[in-house]
Amino acid sequence: MKNKIDEFPGQITLVPIGPLTNIAQLLTEYPGIDKKIKEIVLMGGNALSQGNASPAAEANIKNDPEAANHVFKSNTQITMVGLDVTNQVFMDELTINEISNHGSDQTNHLKVILPHYVDFLSRFYNKQGMPIHDSSAIAFLINSELFKTVNFPIVVETEGISRGKTWMGTSKTEDLNNPWSDRIGIDICMEVNSKEVIELIKNTLMKI
Repeated sequence: MKNKIDEFPGQITLVPIGPLTNIAQLLTEYPGIDKKIKEIVLMGGNALSQGNASPAAEANIKNDPEAANHVFKSNTQITMVGLDVTNQVFMDELTINEISNHGSDQTNHLKVILPHYVDFLSRFYNKQGMPIHDSSAIAFLINSELFKTVNFPIVVETEGISRGKTWMGTSKTEDLNNPWSDRIGIDICMEVNSKEVIELIKNTLMKI
Protein backbone atom coordinates (compact mmCIF):
# COMPACT_ATOMS: atom_id res chain seq x y z
CA MET A 1 0.00 0.00 0.00
CA LYS A 2 2.79 2.44 0.94
CA ASN A 3 4.61 1.87 -2.36
CA LYS A 4 1.51 2.75 -4.38
CA ILE A 5 0.82 5.85 -2.29
CA ASP A 6 4.43 6.98 -2.74
CA GLU A 7 4.25 6.26 -6.47
CA PHE A 8 0.98 8.14 -6.94
CA PRO A 9 0.89 10.86 -4.26
CA GLY A 10 -2.46 12.60 -4.00
CA GLN A 11 -4.13 10.07 -6.30
CA ILE A 12 -4.91 7.05 -4.08
CA THR A 13 -8.31 6.66 -2.44
CA LEU A 14 -8.57 4.07 0.35
CA VAL A 15 -11.95 2.43 0.97
CA PRO A 16 -11.76 0.40 4.19
CA ILE A 17 -14.97 -1.53 4.92
CA GLY A 18 -13.80 -3.22 8.12
CA PRO A 19 -11.87 -2.28 11.26
CA LEU A 20 -9.22 0.38 10.61
CA THR A 21 -6.31 -1.54 12.10
CA ASN A 22 -4.24 -1.72 8.92
CA ILE A 23 -4.84 1.94 8.04
CA ALA A 24 -3.76 3.05 11.53
CA GLN A 25 -0.67 0.86 11.25
CA LEU A 26 0.20 2.49 7.92
CA LEU A 27 -0.14 5.98 9.41
CA THR A 28 1.92 5.01 12.46
CA GLU A 29 4.78 3.32 10.60
CA TYR A 30 5.11 6.06 7.97
CA PRO A 31 4.57 9.50 9.55
CA GLY A 32 3.46 12.07 7.02
CA ILE A 33 2.01 9.54 4.59
CA ASP A 34 -1.48 10.78 5.48
CA LYS A 35 -0.75 13.93 3.45
CA LYS A 36 -0.02 11.79 0.38
CA ILE A 37 -3.36 9.94 0.48
CA LYS A 38 -6.02 11.56 -1.69
CA GLU A 39 -8.90 10.52 0.58
CA ILE A 40 -10.29 7.78 2.78
CA VAL A 41 -13.92 6.77 2.27
CA LEU A 42 -14.76 4.36 5.07
CA MET A 43 -17.77 2.32 6.03
CA GLY A 44 -18.15 2.60 9.76
CA GLY A 45 -19.23 4.76 12.64
CA ASN A 46 -22.47 6.33 13.77
CA ALA A 47 -22.78 10.03 14.46
CA LEU A 48 -26.40 10.25 15.60
CA SER A 49 -27.85 6.80 15.01
CA GLN A 50 -27.82 3.88 17.43
CA GLY A 51 -24.98 1.38 17.13
CA ASN A 52 -25.26 -2.18 15.83
CA ALA A 53 -22.48 -3.83 17.84
CA SER A 54 -23.64 -2.16 21.04
CA PRO A 55 -26.23 0.51 21.76
CA ALA A 56 -23.44 3.06 21.34
CA ALA A 57 -21.13 1.72 18.64
CA GLU A 58 -20.95 0.46 15.07
CA ALA A 59 -19.22 -2.90 14.57
CA ASN A 60 -16.22 -1.92 12.41
CA ILE A 61 -15.20 0.88 14.77
CA LYS A 62 -15.91 -1.11 17.95
CA ASN A 63 -13.62 -3.93 16.78
CA ASP A 64 -10.60 -1.57 17.01
CA PRO A 65 -11.56 1.84 18.38
CA GLU A 66 -7.94 2.81 19.12
CA ALA A 67 -7.05 2.37 15.46
CA ALA A 68 -10.14 4.28 14.34
CA ASN A 69 -9.36 7.17 16.66
CA HIS A 70 -5.84 7.36 15.24
CA VAL A 71 -7.17 7.46 11.68
CA PHE A 72 -9.73 10.17 12.48
CA LYS A 73 -6.88 12.24 13.95
CA SER A 74 -4.92 12.16 10.67
CA ASN A 75 -4.60 14.97 8.14
CA THR A 76 -6.27 12.98 5.36
CA GLN A 77 -9.59 13.94 3.83
CA ILE A 78 -12.04 11.40 5.26
CA THR A 79 -15.66 10.60 4.46
CA MET A 80 -17.52 8.48 7.01
CA VAL A 81 -20.30 6.41 5.45
CA GLY A 82 -21.82 5.13 8.67
CA LEU A 83 -25.02 3.77 10.12
CA ASP A 84 -26.70 7.18 9.86
CA VAL A 85 -27.11 6.45 6.14
CA THR A 86 -26.44 2.74 5.63
CA ASN A 87 -29.38 1.73 7.80
CA GLN A 88 -31.55 3.80 5.45
CA VAL A 89 -30.26 1.93 2.41
CA PHE A 90 -32.46 -1.07 3.19
CA MET A 91 -32.84 -3.56 0.35
CA ASP A 92 -36.13 -5.44 0.39
CA GLU A 93 -36.56 -9.14 -0.28
CA LEU A 94 -37.91 -8.60 -3.81
CA THR A 95 -34.79 -6.72 -4.90
CA ILE A 96 -32.50 -9.24 -3.21
CA ASN A 97 -34.22 -12.08 -5.08
CA GLU A 98 -34.03 -10.16 -8.37
CA ILE A 99 -30.27 -9.78 -8.00
CA SER A 100 -29.72 -13.32 -6.71
CA ASN A 101 -31.55 -14.83 -9.69
CA HIS A 102 -29.75 -12.77 -12.32
CA GLY A 103 -27.66 -15.78 -13.34
CA SER A 104 -24.07 -14.49 -13.49
CA ASP A 105 -21.26 -16.19 -11.58
CA GLN A 106 -21.14 -13.26 -9.18
CA THR A 107 -24.87 -13.14 -8.47
CA ASN A 108 -24.98 -16.93 -8.15
CA HIS A 109 -22.38 -16.55 -5.42
CA LEU A 110 -24.59 -13.97 -3.72
CA LYS A 111 -27.50 -16.38 -3.96
CA VAL A 112 -25.51 -18.86 -1.86
CA ILE A 113 -24.12 -16.50 0.76
CA LEU A 114 -26.95 -14.01 1.28
CA PRO A 115 -29.75 -16.12 2.84
CA HIS A 116 -28.03 -16.49 6.24
CA TYR A 117 -27.12 -12.79 6.30
CA VAL A 118 -30.61 -11.70 5.25
CA ASP A 119 -32.24 -13.98 7.81
CA PHE A 120 -30.10 -12.61 10.63
CA LEU A 121 -30.63 -8.97 9.67
CA SER A 122 -34.35 -9.42 9.04
CA ARG A 123 -34.70 -10.61 12.63
CA PHE A 124 -32.35 -7.88 13.91
CA TYR A 125 -34.33 -5.09 12.22
CA ASN A 126 -37.72 -6.84 12.47
CA LYS A 127 -38.45 -6.47 8.76
CA GLN A 128 -37.58 -8.57 5.71
CA GLY A 129 -34.45 -7.49 3.89
CA MET A 130 -31.08 -6.08 4.83
CA PRO A 131 -29.30 -2.74 5.17
CA ILE A 132 -26.53 -2.24 2.62
CA HIS A 133 -23.49 -1.20 4.62
CA ASP A 134 -20.24 -1.80 2.73
CA SER A 135 -21.62 -1.23 -0.77
CA SER A 136 -22.93 2.16 0.30
CA ALA A 137 -19.33 3.35 0.66
CA ILE A 138 -18.67 2.25 -2.93
CA ALA A 139 -21.88 3.96 -4.03
CA PHE A 140 -20.58 7.19 -2.47
CA LEU A 141 -17.45 6.90 -4.59
CA ILE A 142 -19.50 6.37 -7.73
CA ASN A 143 -22.02 9.15 -7.07
CA SER A 144 -21.47 11.29 -4.00
CA GLU A 145 -24.43 13.48 -5.00
CA LEU A 146 -26.72 10.77 -3.64
CA PHE A 147 -25.49 11.66 -0.13
CA LYS A 148 -25.55 14.76 2.04
CA THR A 149 -22.74 15.35 4.50
CA VAL A 150 -21.81 17.60 7.38
CA ASN A 151 -18.21 18.43 8.26
CA PHE A 152 -17.09 18.02 11.85
CA PRO A 153 -14.19 16.34 13.64
CA ILE A 154 -14.65 12.88 15.16
CA VAL A 155 -13.28 11.43 18.38
CA VAL A 156 -13.68 7.70 19.03
CA GLU A 157 -14.42 6.55 22.57
CA THR A 158 -11.98 3.83 23.65
CA GLU A 159 -13.24 3.06 27.15
CA GLY A 160 -16.37 2.13 29.04
CA ILE A 161 -19.86 1.40 27.81
CA SER A 162 -19.47 3.80 24.87
CA ARG A 163 -16.34 2.05 23.56
CA GLY A 164 -16.33 2.39 19.78
CA LYS A 165 -18.72 5.34 19.64
CA THR A 166 -17.78 7.95 17.03
CA TRP A 167 -18.48 11.23 18.78
CA MET A 168 -19.11 14.10 16.38
CA GLY A 169 -17.68 17.40 17.54
CA THR A 170 -19.69 20.60 17.41
CA SER A 171 -16.74 22.97 17.40
CA LYS A 172 -13.35 23.35 15.74
CA THR A 173 -11.89 25.85 18.20
CA GLU A 174 -8.36 25.57 19.56
CA ASP A 175 -9.60 25.37 23.14
CA LEU A 176 -7.42 22.76 24.82
CA ASN A 177 -10.41 21.55 26.82
CA ASN A 178 -12.18 20.66 23.59
CA PRO A 179 -11.56 16.95 22.80
CA TRP A 180 -11.81 17.70 19.06
CA SER A 181 -9.33 20.61 18.99
CA ASP A 182 -6.44 18.51 17.67
CA ARG A 183 -8.16 17.22 14.55
CA ILE A 184 -9.62 18.43 11.28
CA GLY A 185 -13.23 18.02 10.20
CA ILE A 186 -14.34 15.01 8.20
CA ASP A 187 -17.33 14.61 5.91
CA ILE A 188 -19.99 12.64 7.78
CA CYS A 189 -22.82 11.22 5.68
CA MET A 190 -26.12 12.14 7.31
CA GLU A 191 -28.69 11.86 4.51
CA VAL A 192 -28.99 9.55 1.52
CA ASN A 193 -31.21 8.99 -1.47
CA SER A 194 -31.68 5.36 -0.50
CA LYS A 195 -33.86 4.46 -3.49
CA GLU A 196 -31.24 5.67 -5.97
CA VAL A 197 -28.38 4.00 -4.09
CA ILE A 198 -30.21 0.67 -4.16
CA GLU A 199 -30.88 1.09 -7.88
CA LEU A 200 -27.21 1.90 -8.47
CA ILE A 201 -26.09 -1.22 -6.60
CA LYS A 202 -28.68 -3.44 -8.30
CA ASN A 203 -27.92 -2.18 -11.79
CA THR A 204 -24.17 -2.49 -11.26
CA LEU A 205 -24.47 -6.11 -10.08
CA MET A 206 -26.83 -7.05 -12.89
CA LYS A 207 -24.48 -5.69 -15.56
CA ILE A 208 -21.81 -8.19 -14.58
